[in-house]
Amino acid sequence: MPRRALLIGISQYDAPQLADLPGCLLDVDEMERVLSRHGNDDEETNFDCIPLITHETSRVDRATLRRTLKETFNNYEDEILLYFTGHGLLDYSGGFIVAQDGAQNDPGILMQEIYEMAQQSKSSTITIILDCCNAGAFGQVGSSNLPMRDGMTVMGSSRADQTSSMSPTGMSVFTSLMVEALEGGAANTRGHVTTSSIYAYVDASLGEWAQRPIYKSHARRVEPIRKCKPVCSDKLLREIATYFPDPNDTYQLTRKYEETEPDHDPAKVEIFQKMKKYQVSGLVRPVDPNQLHLYWVAMQSERIQLTTLGQFYHSLVSGPKPRI
Repeated sequence: MPRRALLIGISQYDAPQLADLPGCLLDVDEMERVLSRHGNDDEETNFDCIPLITHETSRVDRATLRRTLKETFNNYEDEILLYFTGHGLLDYSGGFIVAQDGAQNDPGILMQEIYEMAQQSKSSTITIILDCCNAGAFGQVGSSNLPMRDGMTVMGSSRADQTSSMSPTGMSVFTSLMVEALEGGAANTRGHVTTSSIYAYVDASLGEWAQRPIYKSHARRVEPIRKCKPVCSDKLLREIATYFPDPNDTYQLTRKYEETEPDHDPAKVEIFQKMKKYQVSGLVRPVDPNQLHLYWVAMQSERIQLTTLGQFYHSLVSGPKPRI
């Protein structure tokens, strides 16, 4: 059964005091683009994306929101991702995602209600992403965080007492950074993008902005949200123990590894290309700390060694139960 993603974007509001947010439609379009398929060579299907957006022929009012949320959480046992972009609001009752027909005293759906739906869902894994003002109020009562069920992760664009910003492109700042992360900015050596790596990417990118993202998780395992094309394929990673039988071994390069040398060895040139990919991925480095380029390591017949990250992947591929 494919993973399911409900993508909610509310760009139009009935109440005159609530500004329309046309960029939310672009937010949903971009999230659907990066979530519907993986970014690896196969471009395999990822999430079955279900957009729920405001436009001329449909409304996203409170009744529609509540019904769609219930259908999503109650009738699906595989992985669920919920994404919302629009207005958020915080009052004495708690945090709300504001519906199209939201009014001052009845803004929309309480975040607490969505939290309860997620808590009771039979879905194996639930990821909730809120791009709205006061997003950090989700799963929170006062200043205290509520316990989360196994397999649940929440990301928000701002803390409970903060607003969220739009970017010059029309998209929100938070979603535009998430899209960058999902396109590969937050990918690890294997090309996997996880919720934790997305959060780290967004948090670092926002720097000193007043808007601070939030991340709460009780995940059993950190599974990839999206797979991107890696510099090192799993096949290449599995070969690392061939060249470094022991994680503390070194590997000597010579001029025969460099294809521009008259007496180069084609088999060694092929190995050298792999070593360059290992270096770009942060898996190997010259033994000489003053040496930066593998070309000169080869020209001077010097050695390379695994980095700490390289030793980690070595342990994954050479252990009693390889995990790659």
